[in-house]
Amino acid sequence: KQWYQRRVSCSTASVINRHTWYLTEDLVPLAVFDESLPLETRNLIAKKIGQLPSVLPEIRKPTLPALAKESSLIDFVGPRSTLIFSLLEVPHTFLDAEDWISTPSYSKSRSLLQKLTPLNDSSERALALATRLNSHMTRDEESFQELVQAVESHRKRFGLETKDDLRKLY
Repeated sequence: KQWYQRRVSCSTASVINRHTWYLTEDLVPLAVFDESLPLETRNLIAKKIGQLPSVLPEIRKPTLPALAKESSLIDFVGPRSTLIFSLLEVPHTFLDAEDWISTPSYSKSRSLLQKLTPLNDSSERALALATRLNSHMTRDEESFQELVQAVESHRKRFGLETKDDLRKLY
C-alpha cells in the first residue's frame, strides 16, 4: 500500500511540474480576475502587482518557477507580472487602490481578457488534426494543403471552434 501511494505521489508531482508554466510571473496576474479564488488571495496578489515599478519587461520565453510545499500564488508575482497590463494598455497601478475591483481599469482588463482564446487548446487540436490528416489521408504536400483548406472552410462555415461546438452538431 505504501509503495502504491509513493508511486501515485511521484506521478502526480511529475504532472504538476510539467504544468508550472501556469504559475509564471507573466500569467499569475490572471488570478486577480478569477472569481473562484478567495477575495483575500486576489487582494494580496493585486496589492503586490500594484506596487511594482512601471517598467515594460522584455517579451521573452517565461522562466518556469520552482514549486515548494509552502508555495502560494503570491510567491510567483514578480517584475514580469506587469506585462499583461502593458499589453492590454491598462496601467497596473489601479491594483494598488483599496477598491481596485470596482475601478474602470479592472472592468476594462477583465473584459479584454474574457475575449482571449486559449491558444494551447486550439494549437493542440490543430496539430493533432494536421498529424492525422498527414499520416492517414494524404501522401503529397499539395493534397495535404487542399485538405487543410477544406477542413478550415468547413469549420468556419459551421462555427466549429471548440470540441463542445462539434459535440452540439452531433
